[in-house]
Amino acid sequence: MSARKPMPIAVLTAWLLCVFVTTTTAQPLSPNHVDDFAGKPRLVVLTDMGNEPDDQAHGVPT
Repeated sequence: MSARKPMPIAVLTAWLLCVFVTTTTAQPLSPNHVDDFAGKPRLVVLTDMGNEPDDQAHGVPT
C-alpha cells in the first residue's frame, strides 16, 4: 500500500472555510413555524382501462 499524500494547505483552508460559513450562517426555524403552502391537492389514479374495448366507455363522463 502506498502512503496517503498530505492534503495541501489551500484545500484544507477552503474546506474549513466552507464548513465554518455554512454552520455559522444557518438560521434554524423557530419552534412555532408553520408552513403556509397553499398548493392544490394531487391525486394519481392507476387503472387498466383501455385493456378491453368495453372498458374505454366507463371512464368517460356524459
